[in-house]
Parts: sequence; structure tokens; C-alpha cells
Amino acid sequence: MDRLQAPQAARLLMPGLLALCVALLPACAHRNATAPEVASPAASTGSPYAGFAVAQNKDGGAIVLDVIAGPAALAGLLPGDRIDMAGGEKVGAARLLEMIRVSSPGMRLPLRVMRDGRVLELNLVVGDREQWAAPATYPSRIPYAEPPRRTSPVWLDQVEAKVASAAPDLAPVRERLQKMLRDLAREDRGFNNLRLNRQALADPGTLIEWEHRLVSEMQPAADARNRIVPLLCEILVLDCSAIHGVPADTSATPSLAEFAASIAAANRRVREAFAGAQPRDRLFGDLCYLLEETATKRTLIYQPEALRGIRAMQASMHVDFAALLNAFDRLIAVASRVPDASTSAHRKIPAALAAMVEGEILDYAEVDGGYVVIGGPGPNRYRMDKLYAVIDTGGDDYYLWGEGVPLETQIVIDFAGNDRYEARVGGPGAGWLGASVLIDMAGDDTYVSALGGCGAGAFGFGLLFDAAGADTYRCDAWSVGAGIYGAGVLIDAGDGWDTYGNTEQVSGCVVIVRDANGRVSL
Repeated sequence: MDRLQAPQAARLLMPGLLALCVALLPACAHRNATAPEVASPAASTGSPYAGFAVAQNKDGGAIVLDVIAGPAALAGLLPGDRIDMAGGEKVGAARLLEMIRVSSPGMRLPLRVMRDGRVLELNLVVGDREQWAAPATYPSRIPYAEPPRRTSPVWLDQVEAKVASAAPDLAPVRERLQKMLRDLAREDRGFNNLRLNRQALADPGTLIEWEHRLVSEMQPAADARNRIVPLLCEILVLDCSAIHGVPADTSATPSLAEFAASIAAANRRVREAFAGAQPRDRLFGDLCYLLEETATKRTLIYQPEALRGIRAMQASMHVDFAALLNAFDRLIAVASRVPDASTSAHRKIPAALAAMVEGEILDYAEVDGGYVVIGGPGPNRYRMDKLYAVIDTGGDDYYLWGEGVPLETQIVIDFAGNDRYEARVGGPGAGWLGASVLIDMAGDDTYVSALGGCGAGAFGFGLLFDAAGADTYRCDAWSVGAGIYGAGVLIDAGDGWDTYGNTEQVSGCVVIVRDANGRVSL
């Protein structure tokens, strides 16, 4: 659920994984000082925070060791800067730490900084630590469990043996590295730490073992959709006991009204999942910012709106992901029982719906201020911003997503034709702040998304299932099965020659990319 807890990204993005020396204790002024314990969320309210580590140089001055996302970065401080004066007073490391420790969030502290022989005047505005603390600051919601010792060898073991034989002098270094990874796995901080991630740190070979199991469980492709939710429950360590109540009857064909009612029920479940989080429109904006910044600049450091990214991370601690996964499971069940389009009656189409669909509409139903649409066999063009579900009977169709706040849930089922799915943010089979299922049964299709699309999940769960054809995936950052605070699943079950271009495999939770030959990329 939390891709941003990988060690390198954590250093760049998450204040809680570094020694927040200036924000907390004078003892941190020394390079070899032990990192302080991180306070609980309740205890950290109003604690002064600066966001840089400082040491004392040989002349007794304060030298900046590291800068992380926070007020110091916004003030312009860089590693290597020597802070000569603070608040008009000549300071060393200990005095500087004390001045910040006794300050209040919002206080302005003028700094005189020496950098490369130049004198700079910077203004540090002390922040509130709770405001800047990302999920990695807080205790893990999942206690650490020692992974079982593997009994089955994998190819990685052979590589390790060859390296050990070829370079015996490196044995002490390898052992130190392995110990560091094992210790990192046991680290009980990081609210969204996943058991699978910890297990991979303690023994990388277990990830290969898990991949083999995943491939076998996802075959045949026809059954893969039914196995997704139990698999995600296991990976995310969620209590999925309530999910088992989703009806699995595929014998009866629902009416359009029943189909729409099932979607409305899934929408309610999504709203329940986000009841404790910030307003949906603000969270969507913060999430877009976080993904765009990390996709382009790789860091929130020195970004003037870095707090928006931190705020998006913090929201992950207030979302009921079991309820969200429940909605996703409901959506998969709904998508497996579609209304019979042949019995649909032509009715007068409302002007609002006509503005969203170009081409023949066989029938429709209203849901939560949007629509469920059954499209005709000819070519149709769909604007997806207010369409909770599209069932298209054929034709070369075009699906277009805008950049507004996404719907709670969305289903697309296209039975035939060479179709094109296009979005800038989210889009084809992407669960943003909710759940999404896209099933394309035939044709040579094209999927396009600039951010977080093509079977991706961002604070949600997304599934893209393509059953046949030679398909093209042109999907950029956080796409093609990527997940951040959620999960993305892409299953291409056809035997056509598929093309994956302009893709960046950035994964948050679990990435499943399965082609016709059973290969899986993680």
C-alpha cells in the first residue's frame, strides 16, 4: 500500500525515516548520535519541526548534514551549509537546536549561512512536526513476523553461490549488507509497511517463490478475476471477512435496474471507506500533486507545495482499505453478470446523457447523479466523467476521461471492436479514490494514460482485463499495474502481439502484468 517506503524514496520523501535532529533533540547535533524515537501522532501535535540534520564542525559551528522535505528545504538550506548566526545570535549546533526546540510552529528565524565562500541570509519558518510527518513516522499497523525459512531453492540462490565462490573476499561485505536488510525488515515503523516487503528484505528469494505461486494461481485466465481479491487481502493483510458475503451467482441475468442498484451499493461502500479522510476533491488534488512530483522530480524536497504531498500520504492512515477492497470485489461480481442488451428498450435520451455519448444508446439507467449506459453495435464515443458503467455491444469505440475528480466506481465492458481508451489522469481500468473494472473481450485495442492509468490503483483498486487481440499500451508514470495506497492489476490474456511503450514501472503495492504465455512482471 505504501510504495514510498522503499529506502531510497523514503530518504527523499519521508521525514519520519531520518533523524529529525533539528526538530527534536540537541543530542542529534552529533554525527554519531542515535536517531530519536518518533513520538505518537497525538504526542507530536505542535512540536517544532525544521527538517534538517545538523552537526558541530571542528570550529564549534553548525554544519548542515542533510535536508529533507520540510521548512529548511523551503527556506533554501542545502547539505554542507554552515549556519553562522540564527536570530541575530552567533550559534553552534547545540545552541541552534535549543533555539528551535523551544520555538513554536510558525515562528520566523533569520539565519546567516556560509556557502562556498558566500554569505546568504535565509529565513526559516519553523513548522509543525505532525503536519510534516508522513506514514513512515508512525508505528506499523502490522507487527513484524519472522518469515519462514525456505526449503525450495530458486535461481537467486545459485547466483548467490556463484558470487560467493568467485569473490570470497567479499563475504564480510555481503554479510553486513544482508544483516542491514534483515534489520530493516524488523524495523517496526512505517504505518503502511507490508509483510511481503519485509519478507523480501529478510530473504529476497521468497519474492521469487511468491511469483511462481502467483503465476500458477492466475491460470487459467478465465478464473484469474475470481482470485484477485483473496490475493490482495493476503498481501495487504486486511480483514476481509466481510467481503465473503458478495453474491457469486452468475446464472441469473440481472435487469438494467438491478445492475445499476449493485453499482450504487458499491458506491456507498467507497464513500464509507473514505468517511474518515479529507474531502474527496482536496484529496484528489493532493494525490495528483504527489504522483506528478514523484514521477518527474523524484522528490518533494525544495518543492514549495511539498505539504500537499505529505498531506496525501497522511490520508492513507484514515482510509478503510478493507471496505474499499470490498467495493472492488462487488464491482468484479457486478461485471460478471451484465444485463441482456437484446431486450433493452429504446427510450428518449436525456440531454445530459446525450452530451456524454456520441452514437447509439440502446438503454440507460441513472445512478448517483451519473449513468449506466448500454451502447449499440456501431462506433460510439464516450466521455467517461459521469458514466458509472458502459456496456458496449460492438464497434470501434472511443473512451475519453477528463481530469476532474473520478467517480467512486466505474465499469467498462466492451464486447467487440478495435477500441481506444484515453486519459491524462487515471482512465482505463484505474481505481482512483475508489474502484474500477475494465473488461475488453475482443479487438486490437489501444490504452493511453499519462498518469496512473491502464490497470492502476491510487487510493483504490483498478483492474484492466483484455481477453484478446494485439493490443497497445502507451501508459506513463504510475501506470500499467502500478499501485500507491491501493493496488493495480493488468491481465492481458490474449495471444496477440502486444506492445508496451512509454511505460514506467513504478509500483506501490502489487503489480500483476500477465501475458498469454503466463509471464508475470512484478
